[in-house]
Amino acid sequence: MDSLSKTCLITKIIISVPTTSTLQIQAPAPLEFVQVYDATGRAVLHSSTVGQEVSVAHLPAGLYFVSARAGGRLWGARFMKE
Repeated sequence: MDSLSKTCLITKIIISVPTTSTLQIQAPAPLEFVQVYDATGRAVLHSSTVGQEVSVAHLPAGLYFVSARAGGRLWGARFMKE
């Protein structure tokens, strides 16, 4: 149960939460892009050259939503930046 509090599973994408500087994303296929939105829905980060880590160090603390495309499918999750 403790490991569930540290990750967010959205079908087949796993995002480590909460985070302070790096968003770690595990996907069943290579990530094609990642987009991050703030709580108001404003896009605050877009990356089309992504590995499994995306820097969110420049973002202020708060609740965010991430959208990622992997294997031709679009996935979404929310995460907390501390």
